[in-house]
Amino acid sequence: MIGVKKHVDNLTSMFTDHQKNADSIFAEDIFGPALKTAKDIGVTLTIPRQCGRQVHRANVGGTSDEYYRRTIYIPHMDSLIQSLGSRFSESNMPAFMLYQLHPNHIKHFDRSNYKDTVRSINEFYQIDNFEQDAMSWYDTNKKESIKQNESDFVDLVKKRICFQPCVRR
Repeated sequence: MIGVKKHVDNLTSMFTDHQKNADSIFAEDIFGPALKTAKDIGVTLTIPRQCGRQVHRANVGGTSDEYYRRTIYIPHMDSLIQSLGSRFSESNMPAFMLYQLHPNHIKHFDRSNYKDTVRSINEFYQIDNFEQDAMSWYDTNKKESIKQNESDFVDLVKKRICFQPCVRR
């Protein structure tokens, strides 16, 4: 899940670059091929009807390229960037950190880093005795060597029986 967060950050950066360079990217990658396709099927891309004094919506002037870039492409880029930003914001990181409680991830942590991760998760979820039980989980799983075929979540269900209810969730 942390890898997903990094991928989303890369996508957000890419969409932001596309938004900043909307003139060239839209013209070359979207509108150019759309014009070619329209010409192949015998359709002319035009600007929808405009009136002299527009009150209730944007009255974009200029070419059809400008019209579609300003009314469709740029607002769509804005929407994508905002949606990704809100869904994968730093305030949602503790939800992604839950996967770091898996024994395969525990072996990559030292005790203090793991404790910081557990503290962040507990601030987000506020589960009674979570920090103490998670540290017991760490101590138990750090010492055990996990076989590749035992790293499945189904196997974790068997291991969690001896822990308090907050770890079992």
